Amino acid sequence: MKVAYCIRADWDSPTNKGGDTTQLLKTMKNVMRYSDDVMCDVLTNPEMLDNSYDIAHIFNFATLDISTRFFDKAKSVNVKIAFSTIFWDYSYGYHMISKYFDLNVFKKIDRLLFLTLGKMINLPIVLSTKFKNQILKFLEGSDVLLPNSIEEYYKICDFVDINPSKYINKVSVVFNAADISENIFMEKNEFLKKYKLPDKPYVLQVGRIQLIKGQLTTLKALYKMDIPIVFVGFVAEVDYFNKIKKIAQKRGNVYFVDYVENTEVSNFYKHAALHILPSLRESPGLVSLEALLNGCKVVTSNDKYLPFNSYFNDIATAIDPVDFVSIERGVEKELNMSRDFDKIKNLILNEFSWNKVGIDTFNAYKKIL
Repeated sequence: MKVAYCIRADWDSPTNKGGDTTQLLKTMKNVMRYSDDVMCDVLTNPEMLDNSYDIAHIFNFATLDISTRFFDKAKSVNVKIAFSTIFWDYSYGYHMISKYFDLNVFKKIDRLLFLTLGKMINLPIVLSTKFKNQILKFLEGSDVLLPNSIEEYYKICDFVDINPSKYINKVSVVFNAADISENIFMEKNEFLKKYKLPDKPYVLQVGRIQLIKGQLTTLKALYKMDIPIVFVGFVAEVDYFNKIKKIAQKRGNVYFVDYVENTEVSNFYKHAALHILPSLRESPGLVSLEALLNGCKVVTSNDKYLPFNSYFNDIATAIDPVDFVSIERGVEKELNMSRDFDKIKNLILNEFSWNKVGIDTFNAYKKIL
């Protein structure tokens, strides 16, 4: 079996690595580990896809242009298509943003701002008819759909207004995952000195600094709380980061750490009071799984914004990421919560391991060959 792993050209850039990058690498590694009969190549140019491949495994509905080109090429050379959808509808976002403005003028331009946001983060304009029509083609033309949760599939169907029963026979849920096998742990004083962090528990948020991840919301919601805040991640949106810095300077006790290798991020979880991710969309947010696996409490968006019930029910606190009061209360609740991390770690290792991802993905391939 020969599989082409199809993804955007900048997938391996330190400044553009995302959940789709991790998902691709870990899936490929564990599929090949599971079966010696599988050969895999990473392709970023659709012209490299030919009929020597049995399957084109395409990653991410959201990277519309390159995913469409791979999809069309696979069809033209009669190669089976497995699609990791990595989707969550966040077209509601511009309505959420506008609730914080009383002036009608902001509400009128708010949709424009949101569409601009879509362009800034190199994603398709999520309110466009073009995007919805292309997703319909992906659903119809793919041989197997590999969402990270059943909620994700239902969200896709709701987004394009179809009955979920229409393509449910194509769906093989492959949960996202986390592991700690490659963690590099540092001595505490060495770690704190290297990253210039306080020697006290802090609220942590890991991820690219961009509006959709909600770092500014975290800061505003916890502005009056007497606890350090640490943001770890590459600045993806400079104007947004400048707004955060301005408020951070007024609040004080806020720390920024640029891009950190995945093997070292575990140290940030280890010394944090909790990890927060008030994101407008995730599937489900790999950093939240990684935090829990590293013994760090988690506060994350509720089931409107990610598949909370499939991943985090009873092991994390859900908040509304556009409600400051909800965030503040959620953090306070989780800080005072007692968690059995031995039980949580066992749950993640059993249900959300990359080894299981490899097995489930390989079985999905076999179904379509």
